[in-house]
Amino acid sequence: MSAERLLETDLTQLFYRKGSSPYTLVTFNELGMKADGQIYWGKALAEKLDLTCLALVSKFPHWFPTVDTAEVAKQASRYLSPPVVCYGHSQGGYAALKYSGLFTAQLVISFCPQFSINPADTEDRRYSSYFKPDLHADMRIMETDIAGARNSRNFIVYDPFDPFDTWHAAKIGEIVRYTSVPAYLTGHLSVRAIASSELFESFLKAAFSGDLREMRQLIRSGKKQSGEIIAEMACQCFRRGKISFGTHLISKAEETGSSIDNLGADIATACLVRGESLHGKKDLDGVVRITQEGLKYAPTDYRLHARLGFIYAEAGELNRAELSFLRAINFESGVGYVHEGLADVLMRDQRFEEALVVLRRADQLTPESPVRAMKLQRCREQIAAATRLRLPRLGAPGVPLPS
Repeated sequence: MSAERLLETDLTQLFYRKGSSPYTLVTFNELGMKADGQIYWGKALAEKLDLTCLALVSKFPHWFPTVDTAEVAKQASRYLSPPVVCYGHSQGGYAALKYSGLFTAQLVISFCPQFSINPADTEDRRYSSYFKPDLHADMRIMETDIAGARNSRNFIVYDPFDPFDTWHAAKIGEIVRYTSVPAYLTGHLSVRAIASSELFESFLKAAFSGDLREMRQLIRSGKKQSGEIIAEMACQCFRRGKISFGTHLISKAEETGSSIDNLGADIATACLVRGESLHGKKDLDGVVRITQEGLKYAPTDYRLHARLGFIYAEAGELNRAELSFLRAINFESGVGYVHEGLADVLMRDQRFEEALVVLRRADQLTPESPVRAMKLQRCREQIAAATRLRLPRLGAPGVPLPS
C-alpha cells in the first residue's frame, strides 16, 4: 500500500501509510532528504515490512521547529495507534526525542541526535548555518518535551569516538533518561548499520524487549554489511595514520558492492586532518607521505595539491612547490589562498612580476588582507627597482646627452 499525504505546511509534509504492524512508526528525516511529495524517511522499510507509518518530511533542513511540528502532530494524532515508535537520524534523531511526548511514544530510537543547533547552546558548528532565530527559539531538548512519554524506552545510538555526537548525547543525558547503544567507529553514519529491513526489524524487537546485548550485536553485524560504514572506518584509520588497515578496509567496502558517495573526498579530508597533526610535530616528510596517499584516491582534489605546495615551500623545494600549486589551481581556480601560496613561492624565487599577477588574481577571489597588501607593495617596489636598474643612465658611455 502506498502512503497518503495527509498534510503540507510551509515547512513540512506529513505522510501516512496503513500497514499490518502491531505498532505505529513515526519517522523524521535526516537533513539530506528533501520533500518531493512522495519520499519519506523509512519508506523502503515500511513497504518491505508492511509497517503502519506516520512520516514527517522537512522541505529543507530545519530541525522541525516546534510551532510547525505541533500543528502537524495535531493532524497526525487520530492516526496514532499505540504502541508508538519515534525513529530518526541526526536532524530526525533530534526530532524523535524532542517530540516523543507530543506523539505519546512508547519507544524512541534516536541515531546521532543533536541537543540543539543553536550556536548559543553548543560549540558544534556543523549545522549552525541552519539555525534561524525566528524558527528555533528554545529548540534545545528539554524535560517537558518528553512529559507525554514518561514511560517510554529511549535509546540513543552513536559512535563514542565521535566527539560531537558524544557531546550531544551527554548533554541530552542531563535532561532525558536514555540507554546508549554504542556504534563504534561508525562516525555520524551509525544508522546505516541497520539499513536492511531484516536488521531493522530485529533491532526494533530487541528495543521493545530492552535487550541491549542483542541491539549491540545487531549493530556490529550491520557494520560489516555496510559499505558506507566500512568506508567511514577506513577514513578514521587514515586520520589516525593507520594507512595499511585503512587501505584494507577500503577494499572491504568496495567488496560490499555499495555505492559509496564522496569516498575520495572523504579520504582526502582524513589525510589532511592527519597531515595537520604531523605538521604540528614538524614531520614534513610524514605530511608529504600522507598527502600523497590521499592523492591515490582523490587525484584531482585541489586541497591535497595545495597542501603539498605549502609543505614543499616550507622545506625550500620551490620548484616542487610551484608545480603543486599550479596543479591545485588547475583543478580549482577559484581559491584565493592557493594563488597567494603560489605568489609567495614566486617572490622567494625573485619573480616579482609573475607574483604580482598572481596576487592580483587572489584579490579578485577573496578580500584583500593587510598581509597581502604588503606583498603587493613589495612586488611593486621590487619591479620598480629592477626597472630603474635596467634604464640607461644619461651621460654613460654610448648614451648621448640631450642637446
